[in-house]
Amino acid sequence: MFRPIAILDSGLGGLTILKSLYKILPLETYVYLADQKNCPYGERKKEEIESLSQKACQYLLKFKPKIIVIACNTITTESISDLREKFKGVSFVGVVPPVKLAVKKTKTGHFIILSTKATQKGDYLKSLIKDYASSFRVYSLSGSGLVKLIESGQIKDKEIEKLLEKRLSKALKDEKIDTLATGCTHYPLVKKQILAFFNKRGKQISFIEPGTAVANQVKRILAQKKLLVSKKQGKNILYTTLKRNNLRSLISNFGFKMMIKEVKY
Repeated sequence: MFRPIAILDSGLGGLTILKSLYKILPLETYVYLADQKNCPYGERKKEEIESLSQKACQYLLKFKPKIIVIACNTITTESISDLREKFKGVSFVGVVPPVKLAVKKTKTGHFIILSTKATQKGDYLKSLIKDYASSFRVYSLSGSGLVKLIESGQIKDKEIEKLLEKRLSKALKDEKIDTLATGCTHYPLVKKQILAFFNKRGKQISFIEPGTAVANQVKRILAQKKLLVSKKQGKNILYTTLKRNNLRSLISNFGFKMMIKEVKY
């Protein structure tokens, strides 16, 4: 029996990680769980995030995955340590705000980390900034509301611009800002709108997302464990906890075609 790579996110943001996995590990089979019923996790308390992510991982284990990719910054920063403790023997790879990549990319030393409310307020991101960017001017900001807009499927440029104006106001006065790092996997789905927002204000910024780094880490772990495949063995399936009639067209708009199944657990 073949073993897939499992991917967990509260919604569709993990598709940005899956896109990188497709490129680097095209022969693997993927099982993606989107807990859209409880999305967004980034607006929830730590205890809720831990409980929801444990239930989701318990469900994914029925597929006997060779690795579980936590394609959500909020789950990773708030819960991955607990998941590793609870599910001993299971390999996990998480995604964290790419502070180190931003430090390498910025030329001015001034950059933005845009994340969910839970990630922004959590100790994990604060420690990343302290350890790797203490001498930099870092604007750690919340993109609260952006995930809901993306998940709704009604991505209107004017609404996104209005929200960004509100969430990024603290950083917009800084003329030296040259980089934005995403601390939420949903945000690269509106990369075009974010770049347009800055361009409209005369700013050319570098957009940092962690997908490639995560996919390379997955590849390294599977290679070490001799679990890489040489041919395609199954179909990629997206499982969602929320019945949505427009889900197929929505993921198609993001460039994906997958079998979709509704699930309860």
